[in-house]
Amino acid sequence: MRETAAVITAPLLERPLSMPCTDVTGGEPSAPSPLRASAEVANILHDRDDYQAAFILFRDAATLDPEFADAHFNLALTCEQLRRVEEALRYWRRYLALDPAGDWAAIAREHLAGSVP
Repeated sequence: MRETAAVITAPLLERPLSMPCTDVTGGEPSAPSPLRASAEVANILHDRDDYQAAFILFRDAATLDPEFADAHFNLALTCEQLRRVEEALRYWRRYLALDPAGDWAAIAREHLAGSVP
């Protein structure tokens, strides 16, 4: 049976996720959304070296929203931790295809070039 979870996440390099969110209209901060809370769980799992559980959450995010670049970025990082090199390369390429000028594009390129162990 395949484990699933609905999650949308920011890259692992972006912190802190637990800060209050501002609504799209620029209003007062609100409580984190359930999706943001799920993202925080995935990041916590990764930070605790539970890469398999984090992989499941990030994979599901990429599956649920194939155009969500940050999910692919996080998935690539997690695949590297799991030594799934070919999968990581695929997710780095997908991230760059979705967001070639994004905040983390240079990092993704470094990983693809092999300059990051």
